[in-house]
Amino acid sequence: MSALTGRGRIWGTANPRYWASLDPRRPRKQAGLILDLGRFVRPFITPDDAEAVERIIRERTGLGTSGGID
Repeated sequence: MSALTGRGRIWGTANPRYWASLDPRRPRKQAGLILDLGRFVRPFITPDDAEAVERIIRERTGLGTSGGID
């Protein structure tokens, strides 16, 4: 996540494909998750522990494991 790919966006979107949830602390975070729900707009979230949230989502949806957040 960089200034051009979401870090500077506190809420909303400049790209109609992604919607950033409200997170005033996003500029200080290093990782975020894009949730592909099969719809045109994909939510973009930046939890405090992105790896834990990814693990929980994968466990509860049966998606399996990943190589980690890049």
